[in-house]
Amino acid sequence: SVTLDMGDMGLVGFDQGTGAFGLGTIDDKVPSAYEEVWNGTTATNGDLMDASGGATGVFGYKNSVMGMNVNIEYAPSVASADAGDGAAGGVTTNADGTSLNFAITNNTLMDGLDVGVGYGETTYDLPATDVATIDTQSVAVYATYAFGPVTVGAQHNYTSGSVNASNVHIGANEVMAFGIAMNVNDSLSVSYNDYENKYLKRGSQGDVTQDMDGIQVAYTMGGATLRISDASVSNAGGTTGNSEDRTEVSLLMAF
Repeated sequence: SVTLDMGDMGLVGFDQGTGAFGLGTIDDKVPSAYEEVWNGTTATNGDLMDASGGATGVFGYKNSVMGMNVNIEYAPSVASADAGDGAAGGVTTNADGTSLNFAITNNTLMDGLDVGVGYGETTYDLPATDVATIDTQSVAVYATYAFGPVTVGAQHNYTSGSVNASNVHIGANEVMAFGIAMNVNDSLSVSYNDYENKYLKRGSQGDVTQDMDGIQVAYTMGGATLRISDASVSNAGGTTGNSEDRTEVSLLMAF
């Protein structure tokens, strides 16, 4: 990414992959001891990026106004056939669109409280022959509260209907996420997360709810940090019966 800091006028940038701007910066803000508990699984956190420009070929703007942090992202060209640029992915090469999304956060309202809201919309300039690609919208709201060594948080994400590779409208995604993290001492932290992602499918397809929960532990010893994540998922990716358990062990060394 390339950025230009204009002082009180804010920061502008062009991003080719760091994910520093817009709605994607608040796609998952529930507290954890390691990383997003769904990371590495086939589970999803609500396909929030369907309505944002992704993190490739986008322009961004950041500023702080009256205690609020404003973060805006604009993608001038979003092709519906390229999942890498934030589109629904794999639909047609004929549709081209634009995306505008933003996130507003504030951590000055009360000691320990961090809140945020975001919205994104992708619109396509569609040829008459394209009956599959549809515009998408996303909303994200979160709140976390830290008191002493404990941080609790909740998030609600919603993304409107999109399409899959077979041009089947799969409806919307609605996510409720909860998390609690605790610093047991200066070296040890633990967390628990619970996610529910409801796939609101259209037509004769029934809704499917993806459920997952996970426990994470992080322990620091000098320049080494041992991190463990254990997660269980049912109906992963909105597919009934697609269940999995995943355990990850990571050792981070600092020299």
